[in-house]
Formats: sequence, C-alpha cells, structure tokens
Amino acid sequence: MLLNSDNDSLATIRFVGRSESGKTTLVSALIGYWSELGLRVGAIKHASKAFQMDRPGKDSHRFRDRGAAAIAVASPTEFAMIASTQAPATVAELTAHLPNDLDVILVEGYKGDGGPAVLVHRGEQPLLSSERILPGLLAVATDRPGMHDTDVPQFDSSDIATLATFLDREFNISSRHCLVQPKSLMSHFG
Repeated sequence: MLLNSDNDSLATIRFVGRSESGKTTLVSALIGYWSELGLRVGAIKHASKAFQMDRPGKDSHRFRDRGAAAIAVASPTEFAMIASTQAPATVAELTAHLPNDLDVILVEGYKGDGGPAVLVHRGEQPLLSSERILPGLLAVATDRPGMHDTDVPQFDSSDIATLATFLDREFNISSRHCLVQPKSLMSHFG
C-alpha cells in the first residue's frame, strides 16, 4: 500500500452544513453504498474540538506522554497515525496520508477548505446566503428538496442511490472498477 502522492486526480468531496444537519448520516450511507458496489472509499472527519484516539495504558499513549510529536501504529491489516500540529491540517495534507488505491474520499466538514462540496441541510430553515454561495457548491442534500432557493441541484438526503449517481457522473468515480450490482439498492439511510 502506497500513500496518495497525487491528490489532484482523486475525487475528494466535502459534505458541509450546520451542526445536526445529517452530515455523518449521509457520509456513512454513501460509504456503505459505494463499498457495497466494490469501491474503496476513504473518509476524513473534521473535529471542531480536541479528541483522543489512544488510551491511557497503551504504548502509543505512553509515547505521547513522553513527548512524541507523531506516532504510527501498524498491524498486519491496518495502520493509524496520530500527530500534533502547529496549525489545523488541510484536506490536501490529510489526503496525502491516505492509501493511493482509493476511488473517492468523502470529507465531513472543512467548510472553508475549498474544493467540491455538497451542502447538507435539514428542516424548514431557509439556506443562509453564505450557504448558497459556498465555493465549490455542487448540490444540496436535504429532507425538503425543491424548497431552497439555490442554483445547484437539490437531492432528497434519504435517496442515497440518486445522490451517488449524480456524484459518480460529476467525478467519474466508478471508472476505475467494474462495479457489481448492489445487494440492496439503498433508497434511504440504513
């Protein structure tokens, strides 16, 4: 497994929106849908607060306690990296650390990072003017399609197959594989 040195050739799509809008649910459903089709999907999650991946008592935690700025943990089938940073990591920086055999990377958050984005919106609140002019905005995934004043396509956030088809057409995601028929066409979150 090599790391991804050519970030520009890989479809990387941000899913942005207000808190509790359904971003995690939508990204999880797309991961499941495309994985079932045989695609390799990567994911990046923005955390607005500090988090801890290692646990007290584990070797990696001891390394951090002693001052290690970066730690990699590897088994025969997985690896994880934890690094302290001076500034928030960008999507491009994080993508460079993912395997190069992925077909698509779905990014939850990173509203200000640039690049293609799907706005996830829930409820009857109108879109904010800043949401309608979000740089890179491709589509709106919402529980009320057609209700919002925007120039981009609107999709029912529970219709995963239709949104996935749109994104595949925009980015030619499935072109690297001969896809299999999904076991179940996910028309809603499952």
